[in-house]
Amino acid sequence: MKYEYMKESEQMLQYFQFPKFLLKLRISQTAKFLYMILYDRARISRKNSWIDKYGNVYLIFPIDELSVQIDKCKSSVKTALKELFSVS
Repeated sequence: MKYEYMKESEQMLQYFQFPKFLLKLRISQTAKFLYMILYDRARISRKNSWIDKYGNVYLIFPIDELSVQIDKCKSSVKTALKELFSVS
């Protein structure tokens, strides 16, 4: 058997975080995946100080871009967003 080793100079992969509480929610896989994408974007927003006067982190992620990012149609993205809002 031939083994492949990671090289020191090799770039590390980036990952989305999947919070365990999502497993218990009765929402679609699309909604769970969308949550991970939005959470990742929110982390970037916080890092870049996109915070309103009330201390809330905000992000801008148009439906068009979300649909491309998760490879779903706009109506699927909107449905998944509604699911997330319904359990928030």
